[in-house]
Amino acid sequence: MFNKQLEFFRISNKTKHLHHSNVQDKSDETTTRLAMRFRNGRVLSVIRGEYTYGGNKELFEAATFEVGAEYCNEPKGWLTVADVVAMAEEVASDA
Repeated sequence: MFNKQLEFFRISNKTKHLHHSNVQDKSDETTTRLAMRFRNGRVLSVIRGEYTYGGNKELFEAATFEVGAEYCNEPKGWLTVADVVAMAEEVASDA
């Protein structure tokens, strides 16, 4: 069974060097969600649930967007913790 706290801790811990200004757990009863807001105004939204891309295999789906934007970029699915960390590094470095 997916341990939300452990997996999100691993993601947050492995991305703390990126100086994100805010990390929020936006989970509900059926879906786990983590939003990382970076100082460059971009947000990485990480989600896992029964109907997400890869959620049934305990993998993540993630998408990026600008703060205040109505729409996000195309989500990427079937991501491991390492994939999410790499995506966070890319998002944090974009100016």
